[in-house]
Amino acid sequence: MTFAQLQSRVKQIIRDYTNRRWGEDIVKTYINQGYREFQELSKCLRKHYNQTITVDTTLYDVPDDMLQLFRCEWNGVELGFAKTAQMDKFKGSEWRENTGTTLTIVVMDAEGFEQLRVYPKLDDQDYIGHMVEGTDGNDYYCTAEHTASSSNKPITGADYSSYWADAGSTGSGETWVSGSSYKKWHYLVMDYAYVPTDMSSDSDTPDIPSRFHEALAEYAIYMLQDEEVHSRKNPLMGNRHYNKFLKDVFRARAQINRGVYANRRDHIYPPQWVR
Repeated sequence: MTFAQLQSRVKQIIRDYTNRRWGEDIVKTYINQGYREFQELSKCLRKHYNQTITVDTTLYDVPDDMLQLFRCEWNGVELGFAKTAQMDKFKGSEWRENTGTTLTIVVMDAEGFEQLRVYPKLDDQDYIGHMVEGTDGNDYYCTAEHTASSSNKPITGADYSSYWADAGSTGSGETWVSGSSYKKWHYLVMDYAYVPTDMSSDSDTPDIPSRFHEALAEYAIYMLQDEEVHSRKNPLMGNRHYNKFLKDVFRARAQINRGVYANRRDHIYPPQWVR
């Protein structure tokens, strides 16, 4: 359903086709609020992100839209998660400055929600790999260890594609030098749930699966009727709409956690949450 169709659905159910009871803006606000809450509760929308690691750096900003980090991988190996207190207890008070040859742990609460810390610190570029600037001005990361020569120079070398791949960026690569030894590049790969962007255009469509779009209308209706509860009209009328919203939330969460669409009601949500 598009944003316009969701608005029409809300108006149809509450029978307010001409916006006499509620303005158009408040309906839009509650649909978007339901969109964000759906994702916050279900975390069904995920992204894949490649973080560039640099020498002698342990603290990195996370993507602005990150809601929750689920998985990190370095050089094909999944990293463990830890808290600062755990690291202090088992690694000693100086663990932030410890060095090593490969990443093993991600610390999420080291500096707050907007940053993560990797352990240990990598103090040699060979441990991270190499990224260079190609002759076209784009960045290229090394995909196979080799010694640089004219035949593998990105992107004029005839065999360059066997050793380099386009990084999709500019300005981060070092200058390519013939005769240098280049090592395979490693990103810190992150999979995370993200905060969706509010819909604004009538043609916008929620990122959540289409079978759950109706839940956003149910949430908006619940919030509109909740306003009437506070003005002593229609008491408790909104609860059934919020329960419908919650049912779809837990169905979506079950689907993303299990990889299949969970169809048994007693496995989708706690019975006490639904009345």
